[in-house]
Amino acid sequence: MVDDLPDNVFVLRKLLARGFPGCEVMAAASAPEAIALALEQDPDGIFADVQMPGVDGIELCRRLKADGRTEHIPVILVTAHAAASNLKARGLDAGADDFIAKPADNLELLSRARVMLRTRRAEDALRNVTLHLADLVGERTAELRESEEKFRTLT
Repeated sequence: MVDDLPDNVFVLRKLLARGFPGCEVMAAASAPEAIALALEQDPDGIFADVQMPGVDGIELCRRLKADGRTEHIPVILVTAHAAASNLKARGLDAGADDFIAKPADNLELLSRARVMLRTRRAEDALRNVTLHLADLVGERTAELRESEEKFRTLT
């Protein structure tokens, strides 16, 4: 959770604890702190407030999605301000996976968090399969080159 208001972090932490027993909510009060935490902890997902001093949530999302080390982390932007369509569009264009306007229904927020986690797990599984296949292709290519070299030596 990235929010400069401790009360917002407290409320989300309590809600997620009820919806996801055993869940650990890490909190950051600023975008730079959130980026450092994301690099260190590789969280399952990030809820980021749009309105923060300095770097706002949209720019935070843009930076996370532009970095190969954090681009895979789902980001849900959250705002208490009137969520005009242009604000949502800017957030989604920055790479946000979802956008929630507060006050949000608790059940809807938990459902969106579940979707975010399912998406993260599916993308992680796909990434692992892709890496495994790339390794296999590399191994087979090396074996083929070795075989071709032996064949050339025999002829």
